[in-house]
Amino acid sequence: MNRISFLKTIFDIADKYYLIAGTAFVLFYVVFKKRVSWKKIQPGFPRGRDYRREIFFSTLSIIIFALPPQVILQSNGIRTHSTFYKDISRHGWVYFFLAFPLMLLIHDTYFYWMHRFIHHPKLFKWFHLVHHRSTNPSPWAAYAFHPLEAFLESLIFVVFLFTIPVNKWLLLIFFVISLSYNVYGHLGYELYRPGFYRHWFGRWINTSVSHNMHHRYFSGNYGLYFLFWDRMMGTLRRDYDGAFRDVTERERQTGYGLKTFLFFMFFLPGIYQNACAQKDLGPKPQWIRPDDVRDPAVWGIRNGIVVGIWPAQIEKGRPGADGGPRGLLRIGYEYMGVIYHINYIAVEPVVDGDMEFSEVSPSQVDWKWGKFFWASDTSVAGSFLPSACARGKITHPDPQNPETEELSLYIFMEKFLDGAHPYLRLSIRSDHPGELGLEIFNEQNSAVMQRCALTATMGNYSRLRLLYLKDQVIDSRKLFAGYDDIEFAEKESYPSSRMLRNKRGDFIAVAEPGESFPELASWPQEPAYLASWAWRYRPFYKLTQYWRKELQGSDSSLVVRVNGRAKYWSGGSDDKSRYINIPGGPAFENFELRENYHAGQKFYFGLTQKTAKELIGGF
Repeated sequence: MNRISFLKTIFDIADKYYLIAGTAFVLFYVVFKKRVSWKKIQPGFPRGRDYRREIFFSTLSIIIFALPPQVILQSNGIRTHSTFYKDISRHGWVYFFLAFPLMLLIHDTYFYWMHRFIHHPKLFKWFHLVHHRSTNPSPWAAYAFHPLEAFLESLIFVVFLFTIPVNKWLLLIFFVISLSYNVYGHLGYELYRPGFYRHWFGRWINTSVSHNMHHRYFSGNYGLYFLFWDRMMGTLRRDYDGAFRDVTERERQTGYGLKTFLFFMFFLPGIYQNACAQKDLGPKPQWIRPDDVRDPAVWGIRNGIVVGIWPAQIEKGRPGADGGPRGLLRIGYEYMGVIYHINYIAVEPVVDGDMEFSEVSPSQVDWKWGKFFWASDTSVAGSFLPSACARGKITHPDPQNPETEELSLYIFMEKFLDGAHPYLRLSIRSDHPGELGLEIFNEQNSAVMQRCALTATMGNYSRLRLLYLKDQVIDSRKLFAGYDDIEFAEKESYPSSRMLRNKRGDFIAVAEPGESFPELASWPQEPAYLASWAWRYRPFYKLTQYWRKELQGSDSSLVVRVNGRAKYWSGGSDDKSRYINIPGGPAFENFELRENYHAGQKFYFGLTQKTAKELIGGF
């Protein structure tokens, strides 16, 4: 191989990549970052180390991309067997212009099937995980491939050079257009106009929103230029149209469009220095919180987790409904403007070896089940009122990413009968919208707590049946096989040594439904079930649920625990005729991490539309 020629090929690819990706990065992530923030698909921006990782792997990919044209075109013995030609008159101008769309179709087909191939669980980690570390991609992610994936990507040139006649100018034009569209796909911003996805032409064209969703959820939307294969093979995500509409509708509120942006681009050299000096915080997170402290007690973030306390309901229900029992955090998920109630989190302190349950422990106010919970913006408890009492504080917790916001508030509760008196600090970060942080503290008058468990206590609503450990997937249908009573079914907990870990070393427990979405959404058409329709799964998507515990601050007592139910809860009645079987068999009811108590200990509860395998693959 001629080294000089090889280096020239590398530089020919590199200069175009750095020019196109670099220009897009400077314009969208530096100069006009704030001005075009309404077009940002995901809130927040990658960190500096993410950009460095993307550029590093892109540089490796460029070197690999240079190999096929170098080996084939610089070797007389191989080139003579290829379809490469120099003189355009050999095949004529008509073919020259028709060949380009043909190349796009061939490349899109090759990419789609290759892309699906490397998403196979046995291949994903080795080929594609590097690229998917960019869950909120930037233009630098366009070529950020593992060398094995880069090699597969480069083979498209081999396909061209041995299938259809290709001229050197065709290869150059194709490369520039392909690179440009790839950068657009990873741009993190949508440039097409509202309604494009409904147009007879636009519904077949891949968009930045489509590919961004693939990076965010790790599945679906596998195409490169077009959506032909995704639509034909049923791999286009069902929520694509809504996501595209949500992003592009924001443009109408500002009046800025792509033409305006391109006009600004010509003035880049003159305004670059001034624009870089501005403090750009990017698109503002869309928080859900009370407008007034007298409003219902509900807090959260758009396209993410929502939390509320009695008597507020977080999902629109029947008139007069209060969202369920007292003594619980209501946990919901907002998507496309609709909040669905997904789970509850109960507080369960242990004093002298005995556990008390916040949702069934009687209040010392009226001696009915359920402790009174109330909120505050400060660590000063105050007293119960049946309203929000707090809007929640917005702070910027990450100096390296000032656009990141955090909404936080305190949740106080009555003293338990055993003398335990815990309180919580809740937090949601805009860069992790699916996660709720829960820190546990105790009042000065509290009895000593050996443990203060926070448990997600309504797993059977989502029919959680699969618990993912490091070495095993626990299936509730097998774990509780044959159980048919109305009480909880208990089993041993699992130590932290068996728990999954992410790249930071955090301990993570993941649970998901054991059914397809159509099965989960179905509901028996029988009188007993129709009378208990509140247990019917109502969201139009599946959610995976998980707990996370940071490595720092954890101890050897950490375990993950689940118990099960074969029948839906019916208010604690002893009358078995009031209970109905959970369709499909026993499901997990309580899902929690347990650890010896210390003031300030923190757990994270998360909801995501990713499947468990997609979530774990991102670790």
